[in-house]
Amino acid sequence: MKKCLWALALIVPALAFAQVPLQIHYQGYLTSNTGVPVNAPTSITLRLYDTQGAPMALWSETHANVPVANGNFSVMLGSVEPLTLPLFDTARWLGVQAAGDAEMTPRQAMGAAPFAIQAQSLASGATVQGSQITGTISGATVPGAAPWTVADTMQQAVSNTAYLVTGATPTVITLPAAPAAGDVVNVVSQGAGGFTLVPSPGQMIVGATVPWATWTPRESARDWRSVVSSADGVKLVAVVFGGRIYTSTDGGVTWTPRESARNWWSVASSADGAKLVAVENFGQIYTSTDSGVTWNPHESVRGWLSVASSADGAKLVAVASNSEIYTSTDSGVTWNPHESVRNWRSVASSADGVKLVAGVNGGEIYTSTDSGVTWTSRESARGWLSVASSADGMKVAAPAIFEQIYTSTDSGVTWTPRESARNWHSAASSADGVKLAAVELGGQIHTSSDSGVTWTPRESARDWRSVAASADGVKLVAGVGGGQIYTSGPGQVSPPVAAPLVGLASSGVSLVYAGSSQWMVVSQQGSLFQ
Repeated sequence: MKKCLWALALIVPALAFAQVPLQIHYQGYLTSNTGVPVNAPTSITLRLYDTQGAPMALWSETHANVPVANGNFSVMLGSVEPLTLPLFDTARWLGVQAAGDAEMTPRQAMGAAPFAIQAQSLASGATVQGSQITGTISGATVPGAAPWTVADTMQQAVSNTAYLVTGATPTVITLPAAPAAGDVVNVVSQGAGGFTLVPSPGQMIVGATVPWATWTPRESARDWRSVVSSADGVKLVAVVFGGRIYTSTDGGVTWTPRESARNWWSVASSADGAKLVAVENFGQIYTSTDSGVTWNPHESVRGWLSVASSADGAKLVAVASNSEIYTSTDSGVTWNPHESVRNWRSVASSADGVKLVAGVNGGEIYTSTDSGVTWTSRESARGWLSVASSADGMKVAAPAIFEQIYTSTDSGVTWTPRESARNWHSAASSADGVKLAAVELGGQIHTSSDSGVTWTPRESARDWRSVAASADGVKLVAGVGGGQIYTSGPGQVSPPVAAPLVGLASSGVSLVYAGSSQWMVVSQQGSLFQ
């Protein structure tokens, strides 16, 4: 089996009196000889050599049953067989072997980041010689070792410097305005706030592998009305208005029809994807406890339009047009009405099912902090077609049709308008509420990596009806009315754009200035967004 791959590696910075973990983060992409992404656990063997064509490896380790989803996998070099010093005291090449295949060729030259392993005793008097950074490390001079600057406030970056970000809120770092070719900037986030790396005017950051960059059409053209994802993004469910319920257990690559053809309108899932609930417009509520294989009807025939679930699938909430809000505490077997008869359109739930938010089409937003027993009206009368909530129920996003997206960080008490007025139709949130997605009917998919402050359009203009996210917000799935289902994947932004690069907590990036106003990403780790 012929397989293609790309790789990324980065080590956290060496600090005085701190022990650096001798591990290298490595990501790859595997395809079959026909170009189909691999979707099955695979054994990965990695080896280090002292030359490109060396017959014997200096070090090797095998990772058994590495999860591979849509071709993507991730391992840590050194987590099985420890890396020992001085392994990176000179140039090294990496060989990769997948399953029973021969080792891939050519071997890959290791970049500068792994050599930072040698920097556990980097002297504070490191110097810059031309475009090379050098420092005295245990008596040796090693290229690529940078002096580290601790940063917790806005910074104007200096060439050939590394920044350790420690702030609790995002730290903005602006890249050097007049760099020379070969200049290097490294940024690693230790603090919870992460960083925003901003190009100077006229510059671009290129080469970063980010989520949501690629979109793949799945299944057939149908009137997809709602989609939902398990926490890991592996189990997906989609419903068709006038059609059937479809389930996937491989992240959307293949789909299986379930239940009968009905006017399905909305679907929700427990975190593990085992317990499902779907509502039929002017029909009943249906539940499943076996990931959608079998379904049972509950409650009465109503104009059901939206349903949400707690993480364990026990607490459910559903709304119908010109009806009340209904809640269940036994996974949908019995239901109780609450609040008043309104033109309810959407509902979302915190992971514990305690904090709820519901929107009225042409009315206000309503919130509950007692699992739906009592409700409080919020914001103004708008066309609230969708609401999305973080796991703790603190961060909420609500797009209003032909108006803006509104976000809240206090469980819906106060709201801030974001983005532009569009034909918004659906929204989704990561568990922490940092990564958001919203779709517009007749427009594009829009994503945010800063809790809705800024948004980036993705994919093409289509009649997007629904969008859902995995718990980490990296995997998205969206359905088109009269079109296909689309799943997102990692890749590089193309064509390059003059956009900041956002790194979340425990992420890092190494850049080199390549000239022509371009900073090239040579290694990265963790969650980066552009």
